Amino acid sequence: MTVKKKILCAIPHSPAFDSCFPLLERLHQRGRIEPYVLLGPRLKKVEPRAEIALRNAGLRYKAVSLLRLEVLSAIDILRADAVLTHSDPRAYGGKFRPRDSVTLGLKKPTIFVQHGMVQAGLHYGGSKRVWDFHADLILTWKPLPDPHATFFGTDVADRIRVTGLIKTNRLARSAAFADLSRELSHWRQRLLICHNFGFESPLYPISAQRRAFDEWANVADSRPDTLFIVRSHRGKSHPENTALVEKLVQGRPNILLSERHAGLMRMATINDVMTVVDRVISHPSTVVLDAIYDDKPVGVYNSIQPELSCLPRAETAAEISAFLDDPNGAQHAAPIRDLYGEVSDNLDIAAHEVESHLIKM
Repeated sequence: MTVKKKILCAIPHSPAFDSCFPLLERLHQRGRIEPYVLLGPRLKKVEPRAEIALRNAGLRYKAVSLLRLEVLSAIDILRADAVLTHSDPRAYGGKFRPRDSVTLGLKKPTIFVQHGMVQAGLHYGGSKRVWDFHADLILTWKPLPDPHATFFGTDVADRIRVTGLIKTNRLARSAAFADLSRELSHWRQRLLICHNFGFESPLYPISAQRRAFDEWANVADSRPDTLFIVRSHRGKSHPENTALVEKLVQGRPNILLSERHAGLMRMATINDVMTVVDRVISHPSTVVLDAIYDDKPVGVYNSIQPELSCLPRAETAAEISAFLDDPNGAQHAAPIRDLYGEVSDNLDIAAHEVESHLIKM
């Protein structure tokens, strides 16, 4: 009887869960590889639906302490044939994370999965001059703009396999947000505005930020029967945004904030918020794909990505209004869905790549 190869995945927080769980679930369903998950204490506490999803999927997992996750996981890494991660231990290391040091020290085979539509280290260099990857298999959603870019510390082209989009929501729907959707139903339209201002300063300078906030104020004033839900990166606050946000919401009852630690949408995931809105505008980010695959019309601003050129431009108040009034808003995204593929098919492609890679080891 052939012994199955074992792949370990540490899931300390929501980004790791969102990026890795769908693939782990599919690997388990296919039965050729044995996944094992270490569930971190913070995610277990703040998002109990994650543990429910692990349990319902039938995955082997252990809910562990922070010490067990970051330090004592060394024994799990040693026993595993490979590690699956959304955060390459060399390229995205640097913080105090002993399990990364163990992975590197053991030269443990690592599989890295893309987690952002526009991601530092894959699509641009940003503030870091050199990105050097440890992973011997890199799964991306589409071909990289330049797999031989000068910011790659070592050549990554031979390690890349394109799978299509494999990041998808696998959390159960929130009953609280079903209630909130009913509470907000009196608004004629509900628009989600997502932005990365402050969190991606190399891409979006303060001048672009000020222009955007001014345009959002103008469109909110011109459409008092429309609710505008403003959400920063993962609902987090950033000091660059504080004064602008306060000015934006002042005297505008039709602007609501989706904040991580306060308000009606406390601790909401992006998929939770999607359930209460009709349309979305966003910076180029994974939110665009979340909206498209949730069949929500989506527009973009501050976008230079050719693949997004088919989407409505939503830079000015006039453009946002035109987007809101477009009766065929969802149709514009068809080329993007063709480019990124259907998630279930993509997960089989990704699972096959992982299986083939581990079996050859």
